[in-house]
Amino acid sequence: MMTRNVSRLLLLSLLVTLVQSCRTSSDPFQLDPETPVVLVVIDTLRADHLGCYGYELETSPNIDRFAALSTVFESNSTQLNSTFGSLTSILTGLFVKSHKMFLAVPTEEAIQAGGEGVGLSERLKRRGHRTISVVSHPAFDDQHPDAVLMRGWDRFSTIDTNLNPLERNRLDHGEHTNERTFPLLDEHRDTAPKVPLFLWAHYFEPHSNQDGYEPPPHTRDLFTDHHFGEIGEAQFGRRLRGMTAGECQEQLDTVKGIARHRALSNASHRAMYDAEILSCDAAIGALFARLAEDDLFDRALIIVAGDHGENMGNKSGDRQAGPFTHTRLYEGVVRTPLIVKLPGQREGARLDSLTQNIDIAPTIIDLLGLPDEAPTDGESLVPLLRGTEREVHEMVFMESSDGLEKAARTRNHKYIDPRRDGQPPMLFRWRTDPGERENLIGTADAAVVDRFRDALWGFTPVSTVHVLCEPRETAYSVDLEVELMGGILDGVVGPVQSTISDDGRVARVKIQIEDVPVKLMLMRRLMPFDVHYRVSMPGEARPDLRVHIGSHPLTSTDARPVWVTRAGAPPASPQLEIEHHSDGGVRATLHPPAGTTGRLRVRYAAPSYRHSLRLVSAEGFAMQGDDAAPRYEWVMTTSGDRSTASFSHAGEAGDVMTTSMINGRWPDPTTVAVDGRPVRTDRCEFVIPARSSRRLRTQIATPPDETAAPTGRIIIWQSAGNPVTSIDTTKLDAETIRQLQELGYVR
Repeated sequence: MMTRNVSRLLLLSLLVTLVQSCRTSSDPFQLDPETPVVLVVIDTLRADHLGCYGYELETSPNIDRFAALSTVFESNSTQLNSTFGSLTSILTGLFVKSHKMFLAVPTEEAIQAGGEGVGLSERLKRRGHRTISVVSHPAFDDQHPDAVLMRGWDRFSTIDTNLNPLERNRLDHGEHTNERTFPLLDEHRDTAPKVPLFLWAHYFEPHSNQDGYEPPPHTRDLFTDHHFGEIGEAQFGRRLRGMTAGECQEQLDTVKGIARHRALSNASHRAMYDAEILSCDAAIGALFARLAEDDLFDRALIIVAGDHGENMGNKSGDRQAGPFTHTRLYEGVVRTPLIVKLPGQREGARLDSLTQNIDIAPTIIDLLGLPDEAPTDGESLVPLLRGTEREVHEMVFMESSDGLEKAARTRNHKYIDPRRDGQPPMLFRWRTDPGERENLIGTADAAVVDRFRDALWGFTPVSTVHVLCEPRETAYSVDLEVELMGGILDGVVGPVQSTISDDGRVARVKIQIEDVPVKLMLMRRLMPFDVHYRVSMPGEARPDLRVHIGSHPLTSTDARPVWVTRAGAPPASPQLEIEHHSDGGVRATLHPPAGTTGRLRVRYAAPSYRHSLRLVSAEGFAMQGDDAAPRYEWVMTTSGDRSTASFSHAGEAGDVMTTSMINGRWPDPTTVAVDGRPVRTDRCEFVIPARSSRRLRTQIATPPDETAAPTGRIIIWQSAGNPVTSIDTTKLDAETIRQLQELGYVR
């Protein structure tokens, strides 16, 4: 009887399987809406260091086996050369210029709350999926809950942010990622097994030069002989076997000669990089095994991708890019893996069609039939999977996190426009010259170059600096100078006298205000960037009291004052003293008047991967957070009559921004001393940081309230997008054109 019952159960199971197979195989590209979805993103992974992409070393056996069952897209590219913006593009299907998350890593208050786009987590959660995210970037601290990457998750796991940076870095390996992932899968299996799953698993390996992390002992030396043998230094490589990364570095530091030291160091990092890929591959293999145990591996849509690659500093090129960084847009950085396995897929396929990471979200939306609730910039890859189309893109685009460098790729060519330091564009045949050694820019067909140049210019976002000068009782004039820390000014719109520097970085404007407001707009390409303003009012002092950012007085915003010194003795009773040290450090002393509070904010002008601004000493300040670890930004408060703090660079140097507030306002410039000298008060200089707080960003984005403001203000704000409408002016008279220019409708 028992045997008969078992046979019946087996027969019933077979029938159910056949029914499910018939239901799903009728069209394998129209998936059941309840299909589980697993998205695996591997940080800093070059496609060409995986076996399934032709690498000669066995770094990825588990991913290779997965690829053999899946569709491998051989010509995929990232959208950005850094992590945070790349992940946002993957989950929203938007270019970075659309979602505007250019940051290399998230920093305090730097995520744009309510940013453009809808993430896959939101879309799938509304469809009924249980959404789980496990992120392994050691600096991926919890941010504003309305940021696009933070929305829509039932469970969101990061590395413990209470740990100091070095301890966090030691936990960014794949094994620890799984230690946080598997309990969440247990919870899903035990509490909601019938609810479809969306899992986003982010693995931080490989990062060969990440402080505090190194390959595990069982993989550390597996590739040493190969990489040192390639440069003829096999004997030196054998000396390093069994050593930790720190011990290896000590040995490398004893090497004489810059060229040999560089070659040995790069070989060591390449060996570690491959060892970390193998370590990460083992963790992903364990994840796949766990998914199989839960009957998810075969039923799920599984996608494996990389956020960006890495410069190797070896014979494959990567010229003018630091080894083991992901600066620039060479192939080692922009070519990333993309592998897609449909439910029940058993046979692999390889496609050389142009694809990009922003295609991932539209593909999932298409396969599961999700509502078209928000636009995406990418294209669904389903036509390629079906075989009904050979290409879904004629051209794909990439950009750098500094907002400067742009690149585009067609089926045969790749064009890179550095837009920095006068460097000319580059053109390569990327398929036959993956090392990008032969720059064709001087010999290529002009039509090819023009096509790329025009396409990149159209791809570049336009933003606007708005300036409104309101009248007062008597006429006055303003001299305004706007300097972009990066980007190109595209023109000045308004009834003013203006000039733009030859490099397009500086605009000088003379404004005469009589009895009507004067409006102007400075159109710029490439953002986000810091913008440096210089405001002078001939014959008047303290222009800082007249400037507003949006609807707020300048001196109560988080814009950074630029104190310009002048000859003379420092103020007798300073409220703020700043001293710059020769090593790049800074010392700041606040003297808040009795009954007031002071706030000191010291940060890098740009985010630092190494969090290396270190507090040397502090007296009288109350600090926010751990005062022992180096960090990107320090915020400290005081209510005493004198408080001093000194900071130094630990490892990675950079420009330091110092902002001080007393009772929520800048100190009076007549009470400020910089390096023992007084500061000028006849002009106002300040920087609006592109990467600043949500508070300042809101003030920048909000147009001024023109009805409830004092007269004579100079109001500055910024906006994205191009408010200048394209109008055919050939049949308009001069007066009509002038009026349209004043309104901002034509240039």
